[in-house]
Amino acid sequence: MALTFITEPSSPTPAYNDSWFVVSSNQTGQTGFKYVVTATVGSTTKTWNIAPAPDGKLYFNVRDYVINFVQREVNFNNNTTIQLITNKIFLATIDFKEYYSGSVQSTVTKYKNYWDACYYNEAMDSYDYTKWIDEQIVNFWNADNRVTLGQPVWFHFTNYGFNIIDVYYNSVLLGNPTYPSPFDNNLIHALNIGTNLITALGGTPAVGGVVELKLYDRFTLYKTISYTIQDICSKYPIKTIYFLKRNGQIAFKHFELVSSKSLDKVTNTVRQSRGVTYDTWDREKFITSTQTTKQVVLNSNWITESQSDALQELFDSPVVWLRENSKYYPVSITDKNYNVKTHKVDKAFNYTITCEYDIKETRQRGI
Repeated sequence: MALTFITEPSSPTPAYNDSWFVVSSNQTGQTGFKYVVTATVGSTTKTWNIAPAPDGKLYFNVRDYVINFVQREVNFNNNTTIQLITNKIFLATIDFKEYYSGSVQSTVTKYKNYWDACYYNEAMDSYDYTKWIDEQIVNFWNADNRVTLGQPVWFHFTNYGFNIIDVYYNSVLLGNPTYPSPFDNNLIHALNIGTNLITALGGTPAVGGVVELKLYDRFTLYKTISYTIQDICSKYPIKTIYFLKRNGQIAFKHFELVSSKSLDKVTNTVRQSRGVTYDTWDREKFITSTQTTKQVVLNSNWITESQSDALQELFDSPVVWLRENSKYYPVSITDKNYNVKTHKVDKAFNYTITCEYDIKETRQRGI
């Protein structure tokens, strides 16, 4: 009895990418042989009975099971303490069994952490699970780096590489955000690192001020995240899009040029006889209901070539919000194509998207 693992995913690994296990057994010639796989996340368990492939191996992709447990709660209440994001990363316990002669003969258990991410397929060819938190920090500002007064900015992290966050404003140490208790280094947490954090720690944020978050592993500086508070000049109301990135972070992009809104309407009707006698104002066609959806076209100012490349993630992101008037609205990007601009072709360019509000408004019946 022996199971040999030829291929298995790293841990942690992006939940929305393929997660293949390739396993062989030296007992495939036994009567009634099959592989039995049992995956458990929390208190939920599922079992698969799988016949060997023609080469005798087991080819098992657990992705379609684990993605059911991904959660991505975002607290839009501008909290300035560190929040636990439940099931943004989670442990899957996977048992691989050899079954023959009427019973299970051997079992090997694998423990894998899956997190809310979906890398490009080519990126998975060089995916290094030891660098995943570094990649989140390095690429944090690649869509937009302009932070305004009162604007929320979410940073998702685990404490794999650091366990202390020092917050500086204009080179003055203000303190440390509060961790939840108990705290688990293996789970993903979120911190609003916008200017409200500076206010909560006793500072007075102003345009031109410099915010630094220094991430320490005990006494060793691990990484630094910094930004300068800006005032975006525009004669139009500024709208901000927040969107889920492939690495699980929540990024943002300001749209400061003129925007336009439109409405689409679907009308449901029924016809009824007006009877033998009727007045001229009596109806034959009645509107039973109308459903209205709202769209908005957003225009950015000039963007860089690297921003144009990074904004591909906004174009195909499945989770998008529009912030206007300090409120957040779930929206969907309805554009069917996205042209990645380069300075070799266009000396200057901006970015335009069309968003549809996910909430449909229904009017009362007209009968």
